[in-house]
Amino acid sequence: KPIKLWRNIIKLRSKEGDLILDPFIGSGTTAVACKQLNRNYIGYDISERYCNLAKMRLEQETVGNFFPSEDIIAVKQKPQISIND
Repeated sequence: KPIKLWRNIIKLRSKEGDLILDPFIGSGTTAVACKQLNRNYIGYDISERYCNLAKMRLEQETVGNFFPSEDIIAVKQKPQISIND
């Protein structure tokens, strides 16, 4: 997702200081846009690989005071399904 697109969407639909939830954090584009626009964010993903990628990307951003990335990005566990006879 292009960051310019997400910056425009976030600017139009939120105010500074608002909290944005991204349940599919992926590479962290939404979180980076939030950080640049002075929004708070929470992101998670089922893939630990993508969570780590988003954390690394956010660590490269130096704008504003936000929650440390390790506190707001988490791996969502796959649901456990059991079939009883």
